[in-house]
Amino acid sequence: MTSFFLSPVFRYCVFPLIGMLFRICVKCQEKVGPIAREEMAVGLEMMKDAILMLVTLMSERFVESAKTGASLRRVLETTPPNELSARVGVLTGLLGLRDTLTDQLFLGGESIFVFFVVLLGLLQIKNRIGSDGDGRPKLLFGIILPIVVALGAQAWVAGYFSDAYGCIASN
Repeated sequence: MTSFFLSPVFRYCVFPLIGMLFRICVKCQEKVGPIAREEMAVGLEMMKDAILMLVTLMSERFVESAKTGASLRRVLETTPPNELSARVGVLTGLLGLRDTLTDQLFLGGESIFVFFVVLLGLLQIKNRIGSDGDGRPKLLFGIILPIVVALGAQAWVAGYFSDAYGCIASN
């Protein structure tokens, strides 16, 4: 069972789908009566969730990067110069972790920008061609397209998290 939760299928497919179904169920429970198209239009909220998850993960990476920098400074300050060669493995590991975390922070920042631009684009699509005259979402541009894009964004965030976690767990 553990191998399923660690598998790419769970991370990139099941995890985002569970989030989508959870959001739809909550929207359906808020309203009494039959399920309407409006309850299925959860793509924009899911895209916002993906951005917030990425911001949260980046803040964790920033804290981890600061701790790694502090550890690196502490090792350099407390190790006498003639013993530095014995600590090369520790220094190399800390430098590698710091570089990886820095790369992840840059990638996360770029991703937040891209996700935000995509969210604005989805809002424009929804407002211009994604709604009927009465404000109800159309099936393709008001429901399906935003959900598919948001599922992709959430799968990317799940991959970012697993890559970032793997980096920290291995060092």
